[in-house]
Amino acid sequence: MNGIRHLLLAAGLLLAVAVAEAGPETGSLPGDPEQRGRALAQALVQHHQSERVVWHQRMELEAEGRAVRVRELYLYRRNAGEAPAATLVRFSSPPEIAGTGLLSVGDGADESNQWVYLPARRMTRRVPTGRQGGRFAGSDFYYEDLRDRHVDLDVHRWRSTEVIDGQEVELIESLPVDPDSSVYQRRHVWIDTERWLPLRIDFYRQGEQTPGKRYTITEVDKQDGRWVIMESLMEDLVDRHRTRLVTLGWRFDVQLPDLLFTPRALEDAAVELRYRP
Repeated sequence: MNGIRHLLLAAGLLLAVAVAEAGPETGSLPGDPEQRGRALAQALVQHHQSERVVWHQRMELEAEGRAVRVRELYLYRRNAGEAPAATLVRFSSPPEIAGTGLLSVGDGADESNQWVYLPARRMTRRVPTGRQGGRFAGSDFYYEDLRDRHVDLDVHRWRSTEVIDGQEVELIESLPVDPDSSVYQRRHVWIDTERWLPLRIDFYRQGEQTPGKRYTITEVDKQDGRWVIMESLMEDLVDRHRTRLVTLGWRFDVQLPDLLFTPRALEDAAVELRYRP
């Protein structure tokens, strides 16, 4: 679970753990803003690699004047290697959404595909590229946020060194090389280079002069040599809607079969039951 890897992921469902190993010293990074920005983006990716991992998370949907809606989900991740990068997301509760799933395959460098399964209709449909700005299951995560995006699809520029909650961070700006390849015209990412975590990401949708969405890490913990994101928040700053993710459990370096990352498994939740934490 971004970024998690060959890419700088857009947001938190996928970017959930950083390997706690030494990264490049900021003093050794290039001085040129573009070279420095790309080096920081690439280093962030490299610290979010685990061959195969499973996550159990609680999703809380918050809106002004409405009761919080609570869901639970499992996320299965295969990083790129002999097979393309792939992610399977499956809701397990409440009953009205249980079984709904999303399968994303591809690292974003070449063709990437997404399929969504709707159990009420017993239907699997491919998510077209033109719908990458659609909200996934009513959350503040767009379909684009839940698919891999290769580092080289964006130009990354270092902007400044700042402090967030007493932690020194490096701010980079990422702009798509092809504006049509993303629903966002740019992203601002504040990187904690001690733990290699994106403490905050501001998303500027097309035509926006101020960020329309914001992702924030609100709680982390160190587990077995890894920094695990225990809680994070994605906010729609325009609609004032928020999606909170709370980590309930995980399994690292799991022997997940490639069958799990196919449309067949997307339609049959029984395939993945044995791998849940």
